[in-house]
Amino acid sequence: MQLRWLVVVGLMCGTAASARADRPYVPPAAGSDAATTTSPQASPDADTSKPQLQADLGLSVIDLAYELPIGDHAAIAVEGGIMGTYFLPWFSAGDNATGWNVGARGAWFSRARQHGVYVTPYLRMGELYANSQHGAAVTTGAFVGYAFGLASWLDLRLGAGAQYIYYDFGGAKANTPFIALDTELCWRL
Repeated sequence: MQLRWLVVVGLMCGTAASARADRPYVPPAAGSDAATTTSPQASPDADTSKPQLQADLGLSVIDLAYELPIGDHAAIAVEGGIMGTYFLPWFSAGDNATGWNVGARGAWFSRARQHGVYVTPYLRMGELYANSQHGAAVTTGAFVGYAFGLASWLDLRLGAGAQYIYYDFGGAKANTPFIALDTELCWRL
């Protein structure tokens, strides 16, 4: 009996929610009290952006990042985690090395709330290990991609671009441009 009521209530809520979603957003008239308050049925991009905790799962890094919005269409982030160049030997573009990195990036979004098309330049520095040696590494580049809102608290970003990778220590070298792939899961705080 309880399951039947849960199904009925779920269907009613789903029907009501989809009916609201089918209606276009009409902003309130200027000067009205409704124009100064935020409605829960407002445009999905009407909310201000919130900071995000991100899992950056790129081609050469697995990082944890904190992103702070600056206005409606821009953000800055700091990140850190592990870095690897396992893929460079496959293309005779450099040696395999692994280690840690820290980085910073900026982002511009075509839509508010960190959604839509995005452009992200970045800089990462770290220490890599190879052949029982270690040394400094630098990567810089930019991504272009699209940021999807999966839920009110979760976004997914998918992008591609170009990067430049440099390190030279203990017989391990890389001094090459390479493709860059960007995959990020972003939790709104």
